[in-house]
Amino acid sequence: MSAVILRQSEPRLLAGWAPMQPGDALGMAWQVQTSIAAIAFAGLALVIQLAGDPPVAIRSSREVLFDQTHFRLLLFYAGGSNVTLGLVSTWLQSDGGVLLCFIFCFVGTLALIGFSYVQAARFFLDDHRATDQALEVLLDKLKDGIREQQSAAEANQLLAERFPSSGLVRRLRGKPAGPVVIPLVSSAGGKRVTGFDPVALRGVAASLLRSVRDRRFEATQDASTKPSDALSKPATLVISYGLSDVVPRGGALFHLVLAEAPAPKLLRTYDQRLRRCVRLAAAEGQVEDELVTLKDSLLVAAQAGTTGALERGLDVYERLFTQIIQTRRDGPDGSTRAAYGSYWRAMQRNLREIGVVAVDKLGSTGVTLVADNAYALCAAAFDAREIDALREFLALYQSYFYQVTDPARPLAPEYLLVSLQNLLDLRISPAVTSDPVVQPVAELSSAAAIADTMKVCVDRGDAALLQRVLDYFRYPTRSRRLTEEGRAARTAAALAALGWAFFRWRTDDQPDQMRDVCRILLDVFQGADLWAGYIKAADSAEGWPWERWEIERARPMRARLMEFHTFLAGAAVAAASRVGMRTPTDNPSPSDADRAGTLLAAFELSDQLLTELQIPVGGGNDRLEGNLKALIDRRAQIDRAVLQNSPLEASRVEQFVQGLSEALHQSGERLSDILAAGTGDEDAVEGTDLYYNHLQPRDFFVTSERVYADPSELGRSIGAGLIDGENAYLVKTLTDGHERKSADADNIKRLWSDRSSYIVVINDWDLADQIGIQSWTPGVQNQRGLFITVDGADEICLILDLEQVARVQRSPKRLDQMGPSPRELPCVAVAVRDYDEPTQQPAAHVMVGTSLTWTRNPGDGVQVLIRKEDS
Repeated sequence: MSAVILRQSEPRLLAGWAPMQPGDALGMAWQVQTSIAAIAFAGLALVIQLAGDPPVAIRSSREVLFDQTHFRLLLFYAGGSNVTLGLVSTWLQSDGGVLLCFIFCFVGTLALIGFSYVQAARFFLDDHRATDQALEVLLDKLKDGIREQQSAAEANQLLAERFPSSGLVRRLRGKPAGPVVIPLVSSAGGKRVTGFDPVALRGVAASLLRSVRDRRFEATQDASTKPSDALSKPATLVISYGLSDVVPRGGALFHLVLAEAPAPKLLRTYDQRLRRCVRLAAAEGQVEDELVTLKDSLLVAAQAGTTGALERGLDVYERLFTQIIQTRRDGPDGSTRAAYGSYWRAMQRNLREIGVVAVDKLGSTGVTLVADNAYALCAAAFDAREIDALREFLALYQSYFYQVTDPARPLAPEYLLVSLQNLLDLRISPAVTSDPVVQPVAELSSAAAIADTMKVCVDRGDAALLQRVLDYFRYPTRSRRLTEEGRAARTAAALAALGWAFFRWRTDDQPDQMRDVCRILLDVFQGADLWAGYIKAADSAEGWPWERWEIERARPMRARLMEFHTFLAGAAVAAASRVGMRTPTDNPSPSDADRAGTLLAAFELSDQLLTELQIPVGGGNDRLEGNLKALIDRRAQIDRAVLQNSPLEASRVEQFVQGLSEALHQSGERLSDILAAGTGDEDAVEGTDLYYNHLQPRDFFVTSERVYADPSELGRSIGAGLIDGENAYLVKTLTDGHERKSADADNIKRLWSDRSSYIVVINDWDLADQIGIQSWTPGVQNQRGLFITVDGADEICLILDLEQVARVQRSPKRLDQMGPSPRELPCVAVAVRDYDEPTQQPAAHVMVGTSLTWTRNPGDGVQVLIRKEDS
């Protein structure tokens, strides 16, 4: 605008200094400015490339340089100035235009170029400054990435709630199984899911499933088949990926599961509609790429022996881990979890790999660097009271300890051991003395780290190294800083190491050094802590590292029994035989009794192992065995007293009655169902009463944590016995006084052909199969035939004329001795009562009674046949 005004008014500015031809001057300035800008851009890009190669955060450092040099501003300013110079020199020449363009376009561009070069030079000359700012950028990226993962996890939870796994539109991970599985919304390249429109998705999915169902119905009608055959399994639409998931190349976001493939045109239409319900973006993994580059640069630094770059890189990992912990703590729920996201796992794997390479390539220097880094990480996690993170960082010591003690190139492990000891005994233990909440958890984590360290010594078969480890951690331990829980945890760690030594001796070809390892471990225990230590070691809920020791060394794709806990019990018995074991006496818990039983079962194994290892067996086994048996007996007395004094639970009695009712009315093998009288008004001529009158363990009717006793199963079992008794009585009554005739299967089938005839096959499986009344399916019988088994009866069959055979009336039998109000089911009376008489085990009195009476002479309308072999 200024150039236009100056062109119209044509004022003379500094006439003595003004160029004779403004157009020529502007053209010259335009060319010079263009050349300088072009060269400056190329040089600045080269400077950024050269300066952006620190040992850490390479990608972020280039972003920092690009930002600090104002490269984008320079690009736009120089480009705009160039265009302005071109316009003014071509159409708007004037003395004023020359002055303005010189100041704002030419000088301004040069000034901005100079400023950018100064900024680039400062970063080029000060590598630490570039690294520090690049690290800040990387930390910001990591923080944003974690928060995105948190938001995605919450959104995925809502998505799963809106589309449950039982619905026709369901959220399931991976490709589902089904007769026909059709992928929808496939990914041409790696795409990240950034959003769903659940309302639109539900509508499109409902329309798709309805269209598929209608087309399948039409197809089945055209084929003259039952629609229910084709529609027995409705089609479902599966959402296979959630928010923030990356759909790989060739993967599909949705899968349609149905019985038969629909028309391709229908699939193409709904593929396009479903694609509009989801948002996909390029899977840019900036943080992941940075972490990979960081790992590669540190591996190169370790192999090249550049300890300074390696140390700075390890410090970067410390800051990254700290950032993750802090971000999780500042999350929306304000809590922390053991799983800190995908970044955590990748960084942990990378750090362990870098540490192992550093120890291997740099020797003692590498040990110092990685030990200091592990100490710093553990201290940071502990200061934040992140015990889960502390456990994972403590595992680094084991990885490095394995590398240090490698027989191929052994290194002095002293620095690692001192670092771990300082961390556990001088940093963690004193700090948690006044914190009763954190102290037990921290002591358990410390014991787990010591156990992992001792395991390395056992695996190496190095008794001298094991002795040094025990000396560093002051075994046997009675430290005043440790709580009883802490002493038990340290004892549990030593027991786990001894159990592992026993396990390796028995399952592997171990050298003679294992004898020395076992001898050393057997000398570290104290009887006062041994019982609590074993209880702690055997508790899988604590998440001890030795729970995975056996799995880690097992061969893949091989089934095997887990044996380590057996050897753990053997280790406790072996130690107790030397120093004794102080077992609880007053009020042992149910778990105490279980552990005592496990220890009793390990006596033989312990004696065998000590004999094989040529270690003398201690003299305390007899006393220990007596104490353990007394503990079990005392617990059994307590359980019996509690059970006897507990009232019978109405809900469990009701379950028993329901189980009995199910057995009586759903068995399909009850002969009285065929002979039951229709009205029950006829006069009874004879009959019998059937009882079940027994004592049953009280556990069936009182809830117990130690005993599984299902009252429904008891009811079904008694019901089956009552049916057997009914069948035996009815068969005996129907066959008494009848002549038994022989007939082959064909004649028997002919006699049975009358529409009013009913056949009952007793104990003869072959006959039932030949004449086709046995379905071989429990509870399902032929409508005009029945197969039953009767103890003590012959293999016979009965042909009953249903129009002449006598009928049976079934009624509940009064249970006089059980009180005035037993439960009465149709045809059966049931009673469950307390039983106060002395018994070896607490019992309940269970009685079931039914009365069977005939309406007339039961011999009428019955033929008794014996199958003879076909000639």
